[in-house]
Amino acid sequence: MFFPTDATRKDILLVEDDVAQSDLLTRWIETSSSFKVSVAASSRIANELMDARPWALLIADIGLPDEDGFAVMRRARERRPGLPVVIITGSDEPTLGQQSIDHQANDFLRKPLAPAFGNRRLQDRAHDHVLRESERARGALEAACNYVLRNAERSSFTESWQDWPS
Repeated sequence: MFFPTDATRKDILLVEDDVAQSDLLTRWIETSSSFKVSVAASSRIANELMDARPWALLIADIGLPDEDGFAVMRRARERRPGLPVVIITGSDEPTLGQQSIDHQANDFLRKPLAPAFGNRRLQDRAHDHVLRESERARGALEAACNYVLRNAERSSFTESWQDWPS
């Protein structure tokens, strides 16, 4: 029987206050990949959604109504340290790309995004995360199986589940 795990979920959280941009990005991603996009129009909504599911990718606009996308990224990474983040902006401010790198974003894209180029880069970041999480889950499963096999010869299991290797 298969149970979905963080490693098999393919959800993207898009934090974008421009409805036309969020609709366009959602359509691009969902029609050309197996990812499902959820949209938050503000950092407050993004904070509420952050714990709702295991996200494969966070896409955050810099210019949000309540605070910037860097703050959203910082809080998201506090909750999910390995979460890949792509910062997007419609601003032509030349220093924003460097600021994104300084804030440790995985990628930086300027709007409007070219469909093929932008979508491919977004999918690559999400797929990389899903692959890393799958490998981590596989390692944990192998450790649990090895523990059971090593202890299968005992007449009974006296250890609690807390003794299992992590």
